[in-house]
Amino acid sequence: MHGNYQSKQEGPFSIEIVRIPYDIEREIHQAEIMGMPNVAAYALELREARYRGAPTK
Repeated sequence: MHGNYQSKQEGPFSIEIVRIPYDIEREIHQAEIMGMPNVAAYALELREARYRGAPTK
């Protein structure tokens, strides 16, 4: 339970991370059409599921 709307009592706090499937190649194509800067790095992030700013191990 995540609490009740407009309740005076505090409810627990939680965060859920979920994966949502989507067409990665379509997203990259759309970014290219829109002229997104550094689209090659963005495409690599999407294809490999690794943030380019993350520290390397």
